[in-house]
Order: sequence, then C-alpha cells, then structure tokens
Amino acid sequence: AVVSTQSTGEKIRRGGKDKFYVCAFVNFQHGVGEDKVSPPYTEETVDMRFALFKQCVDEVNKQNKRFRAGEDTHQAGINFFCDLTDEERRPYSNGLVMPDE
Repeated sequence: AVVSTQSTGEKIRRGGKDKFYVCAFVNFQHGVGEDKVSPPYTEETVDMRFALFKQCVDEVNKQNKRFRAGEDTHQAGINFFCDLTDEERRPYSNGLVMPDE
C-alpha cells in the first residue's frame, strides 16, 4: 500500500519509516468516532492533519519514555486532540469559555 502526501509529493511505502504512523493514523480516524472534534478531512487538509498526528505521537512517546525512566509523574496517551492545530485546541484547554448571550 502506498499513501501519497500531497504537499511534498512523497510516497509512504509499506516498509517505510512512516508505516507505524500510517497504521496509527488510520486507527485514530476510526477509533475516535463521535469524540472527534476536528473538521472532516479533505484532500487539502489530510497532510496537515497527518503531520499534527505524527507530532502528537512523538510527544506522547517521549513523555511516556520519561515516565518509565522515573523522570516524570504522568503518562500521556493519544486522544481526539491529536490532529488539531493550536487554535482549534484552544477552546478545549484554556479554561471556561462563556457563551455569547
């Protein structure tokens, strides 16, 4: 299987280093279901969402490595925020947002 990344024109091959990310990204898309808060993927945005997801996975793995080494007190995990931009995530992470009246 080959997944094309439109913005760079690269191909992700079955044995390539991104194989793990592609499998995880597909599972993520199907696994978050009703909890998904990002807009639907389009041909124009899927590469950006994939890059955000890869960055999230790397950060989760880095955090969990520190936890296992006893260097930190918490573990991290993949959740429905992993494909959001900082701006899209802001309403969910900066405290109470009062509705307009």
